[in-house]
Amino acid sequence: PARISNNGTILKGEISNYKTANIEEYGFIYGEGKFNESSELNYYIHGNNITSSCFEKNVNSYFDAGKEYFYMAYAIADGYQSLGALVQFVGGGGFVPPELVDFSPKSGHAGDTVTIELSDAFGNAESYLVKFNNANAEIISLDNKSLRVIVPSEINAISNTIAVTSNANTSDFNTPYTIIPPKANSYSPLSVNPYDEITISGSDFPVGADYVKVLFGDTEGEVISSNRNTIVVTTPVVTGGLYKISVVSAGQYSELSEDISIIGPSITDFSPKTGVYNDIITITGVNLAIQDISSVCFGETEAQIISYTNEEIIVEVPGMLNECNPKINIVYDPGLLTSADNFSLIQPVISSLSSTSFMVGDILIINGENFSPVKENCIIKI
Repeated sequence: PARISNNGTILKGEISNYKTANIEEYGFIYGEGKFNESSELNYYIHGNNITSSCFEKNVNSYFDAGKEYFYMAYAIADGYQSLGALVQFVGGGGFVPPELVDFSPKSGHAGDTVTIELSDAFGNAESYLVKFNNANAEIISLDNKSLRVIVPSEINAISNTIAVTSNANTSDFNTPYTIIPPKANSYSPLSVNPYDEITISGSDFPVGADYVKVLFGDTEGEVISSNRNTIVVTTPVVTGGLYKISVVSAGQYSELSEDISIIGPSITDFSPKTGVYNDIITITGVNLAIQDISSVCFGETEAQIISYTNEEIIVEVPGMLNECNPKINIVYDPGLLTSADNFSLIQPVISSLSSTSFMVGDILIINGENFSPVKENCIIKI
């Protein structure tokens, strides 16, 4: 049986015929809870060179105090696996920080795989937490002596301390992991519309679209693919003009020297410039419908869209409009395009009253023009 104390848990096994058997591998099978056919099994491989019938493993990084576990010794000889007796036990705790040996490679990119060597590793991947500075790394595998992790994209420094935590105990490497910054050299084509794809050439780009960003000014484009020397990205919807292109990975920036020309949506004009509720307004421009239009608003009040093309949008002045001189906004998802000029709402005019003398509760008819067709938008003060 296991020997359990608050200093850890010692698992014990025995191979009675170790001198005559051709032992290919031996160790322990273990897991959480009561053992059954659906239990998740973890293997600790002790080795293949056995010099004594008895062997043991002192574990001080996995078995929580008060929690139930099971284990069995095992051995593989001539291709057959033999199991020892099933042992159920309650963990005693006694955890110490992981003992770190080395990691490789020492430098690389976000998305790369790093192997962390430990003096011993017990449990499963969920038993460990690996951080590069303050960013959590995805653990992709664990064996007796090593963890394999992916360098997280969330890091934002050249030099990164790798920390390994098990059962709330943490150990750090003294040598940092160094990020190799991306270097963008050129791109093509030089002039594009929104949603066009461009190809950026350079070196030391991360492998995988999830580990790199491309900015056009301050607006992020959608990265389609990325390898060490090439990034393919979709141009975002922005107002037409010249934009700096920046490649960003793990907090490191590489800015291209030549600006890209984006023929984005732009408002050329709208007419008429003045009007009343429910008037028809025609907005003209370039690439107006290059992206799905979420809404057209006068200030913050949404208007009814009658029709639209890349060259013009026809809308109706909203009856709920309560601003006198709003800008016209074309709202995309994402993005916002705003007119240079303001629309001027013609003010309502009262021409006559049905009576100039009345009592509280009497009906009063107000005659005039340019009133809002929405009664909730008509506020009358006497």
